Amino acid sequence: MQRTSLLRTFTSLFALLLVTLLVAPLAVLHAQEDVQPATADTLLQPANVVVADGFDFPVGKPDGAGWTFWHGFNHANAVYQGSNHAGEDWCTGSNRVCNGRSAHEPVYAIGHGVVKFASGDYPGNVVVIEHILPNNEIWYSMYGHVYADVAVNQAVSRGQQIARIFDDGGNSHLHFEIRDFYIRDEINGANAACSQHRNYPPGPGYWPRCGGTGTPPDKGWVDPSAFIQARRDLGPTELICDNTRPNFPDSCFSQSTPSAPQIDWQMSTTGSPHSTNAQWLNNRAPNSTTELDAARWTPTIPQAGLYEVYIWYPATTSQPPATDTARYEINDRAGQHYLTWPQTRNGGQWNLLTVMDCAVGKSREGCSVRLDNTTHEPENTRRVWADAVKFVRLTSDEVVCDSTNPNGQGSCFTNFVKTSWHNVTDGGPYAGSASAVWNSQHALITDADAGRWTPNLPHAGLYDVYIWYPTITSPATSAARYEINDTRGQRHVTWDQRTAPGNWHKLAEMTCNAGRDVACSVRLHAGTPEASGTTRVLFDAVKFVRVTPEVICDNPNPNGQGSCFTNFVLPGTSWHTVTDGSPFNGTAFAVPNRLNAPVTDADVGRWTPTLPHAGHYEASVWYPTIRSSATSAARYELNDNNGQRSVTFNQRTAPGTWQDLSVMTCSEGRDVACSVRLHSGTSEASDSTRVLFDAVRFVRQPQLTITPSVLQPTQAIQVRATGFTPNGAVRRVVL
Repeated sequence: MQRTSLLRTFTSLFALLLVTLLVAPLAVLHAQEDVQPATADTLLQPANVVVADGFDFPVGKPDGAGWTFWHGFNHANAVYQGSNHAGEDWCTGSNRVCNGRSAHEPVYAIGHGVVKFASGDYPGNVVVIEHILPNNEIWYSMYGHVYADVAVNQAVSRGQQIARIFDDGGNSHLHFEIRDFYIRDEINGANAACSQHRNYPPGPGYWPRCGGTGTPPDKGWVDPSAFIQARRDLGPTELICDNTRPNFPDSCFSQSTPSAPQIDWQMSTTGSPHSTNAQWLNNRAPNSTTELDAARWTPTIPQAGLYEVYIWYPATTSQPPATDTARYEINDRAGQHYLTWPQTRNGGQWNLLTVMDCAVGKSREGCSVRLDNTTHEPENTRRVWADAVKFVRLTSDEVVCDSTNPNGQGSCFTNFVKTSWHNVTDGGPYAGSASAVWNSQHALITDADAGRWTPNLPHAGLYDVYIWYPTITSPATSAARYEINDTRGQRHVTWDQRTAPGNWHKLAEMTCNAGRDVACSVRLHAGTPEASGTTRVLFDAVKFVRVTPEVICDNPNPNGQGSCFTNFVLPGTSWHTVTDGSPFNGTAFAVPNRLNAPVTDADVGRWTPTLPHAGHYEASVWYPTIRSSATSAARYELNDNNGQRSVTFNQRTAPGTWQDLSVMTCSEGRDVACSVRLHSGTSEASDSTRVLFDAVRFVRQPQLTITPSVLQPTQAIQVRATGFTPNGAVRRVVL
């Protein structure tokens, strides 16, 4: 979705103003969501851009407490036959029953934005707010049947009161929409299907109307609750903690110093520090009796998850020199661990240190980096530099299928009703509601209530599948039987729905084609091994998160932001760029070998992938053909969960193709603990061969899936295992 150009904005505003001045007010249809044309005072110039950092609910902030919606998104309407609801109707009450006390209750902006419209007679006013997301997407929230408390062009903040519910007696409610358009020609533009909606930003409230085609999801409206739930906290994708203003209350950088003033932190502006300056201290030996100094970077994390962590320190020729063993302490949700980094190399730029699993908010334990002046060098012979640390949030493709609006056009959830489906609105259901069905002992799927989630996937590939279900007062089943359908066939996973309700739980992995097809779906039915009518089977939401099974680390842009390849160049050594001989992606590096040189005295390259999941990965290497002699003894160092080992490889063998190196067992995310390192030390005479640094590929090996067969009470258990051979063929083993 692209940002509307300024020219188009001014043109549209002028056209709207002209129409408003020339066209007489049209008659109002006094039905639920009908409207009157805009007036000139609503068409002012846009305000300054305010970027949304997340979204809350428009009533009962921030989570909609004490409110319910009695008419959901894309639901059919009894008044306008053939039309579906373009939003949600919210009122005070519970379980989709209003209590008649909604009038004059406050309405809040769901996120930072700018008021585009505040007028009309819906009945009551309408407020439309434009929201710009950090990725430059633009969305609009619309609040109908209100008394507006804001003006056009006014910047509003998340949770700010913008209106009160219009007093319409027992029918008082908020009509709430989220959509990707402000004006869409066929809906509320100059050629709107209904004349009373022409050039009127609020729109019709239902669709299709007056001969229009399609449904609300087809035309740019989205499920408001699902939209908010998926974007509760967006926040910036990049956070930088610099060393300026240490220990200030609003600063993310802090220092601790010993009582002895002669060893306090020193300031330097040379060597390209980040921002204006960096700080240094002389090192202390591990067994030093002198009290240590320390620096800590503690960002305010807007959204929990994985963050790439980069460090910056100056490129300095100071005496004493920078340390080769700066000791960074990493604190995150996985606990505490340490990484050693050579500050003698790659100064004056960002260097990727690790990937951290950060908690939301600001806390030392949840997400912080600490550096003290302990090193492995002799005391007072090196300097430890504290400058800046950057945290970059990692994102992934995600599709959520919720159980609201079953069987509706555009919905990804269908159900097959045999008995009574109880609506659940308490206990933390996803997007406000779920369904509970009494179980039926050993019922076949053809004889039981069932639901199917069929996502519309943006890409073919491997997806992690997660399930969500609420807490209920009656017993939930301990044996919900989910049927997984994907390109590998059909299999079943049994899940205890009493386990940690109100959270996402990983159910399985699925390999799917792009688009929407029941060949890629999750099905759940009410048949369980428990006595009939003793437990409830819960139908709520299923989330599909795309996993990249293949990660390639290439050599371009070494040490650059976002790069998974780092190199350490010895002074006086030339890294020759190779563009002929089929290097991967166009370039490689060739470096003269050094006879039996240890890694500390050699040119080095390291490939450190960002892996989407823990598991087994096949590591393969690529290198080009070169005119001079390639080494026959390239020494690759493999670091993974099993420790460190070396593999010697002949780089004259089959250049220009992927060559399998080894299988590695790695944790999720990015860390040098899972990496491949190659250096220029070989067993050949110095400068007689070239060591080639090009690309390394990591291909995830699918996990073995254990699937119980369909059981009857008297049958023995038979288990089948499905896995993959190295060439990708399916392998089945009967146990």
